[in-house]
Amino acid sequence: MAATTGGLASISVSAEGFSTSLDLDVWYPSPISLHLDDTTLSLIEGCDPTGNAASNGDGNTLYQSTRLRVLAGTPSLDVTPLLGTASEAASRISLPPNNIAVLEATTSPHDGRVARLHLRGVATGYGSVHLVHSAHVSEFLFVSQTPVTVDALFVGALSAASTELRLTPAGALPPRASPPTNEPLTT
Repeated sequence: MAATTGGLASISVSAEGFSTSLDLDVWYPSPISLHLDDTTLSLIEGCDPTGNAASNGDGNTLYQSTRLRVLAGTPSLDVTPLLGTASEAASRISLPPNNIAVLEATTSPHDGRVARLHLRGVATGYGSVHLVHSAHVSEFLFVSQTPVTVDALFVGALSAASTELRLTPAGALPPRASPPTNEPLTT
């Protein structure tokens, strides 16, 4: 039976002749909401529908993406990891039926649970993103053909002390032979 309020709950557990009672403080996340960091995803300038310019490799134009969070309570807490694994999260979130966006998940290497969710625009249009079992918990998304310019790009990477990261784009300076440091990468 689904809970409708939080509070103290007492559960009796028994196995192999042993029994005990567990007292739990149950938190009922209310109200639940979806939050998009950006509700309008625009075409990234320089992307060509023929695939001749910057594209995602299959000839499709590139649109912006935005972070999707599931928030609960007052004040709002990010409960996105409680959606479970990437496939479980995908089964709990309904995307617009006109296929304007795809859901992308970053998972924790520790337990495989969702750490972050992103919606990436794939076609122009608009629609509602909502929880499958709570359609009233929704957020409106618009994917626009209006181009935006990339002013800055931040590349970040996490690595262990024994690894080395090298970025060598076309036309860049050759990598320097220096010991690894904790300083940011510069060119």
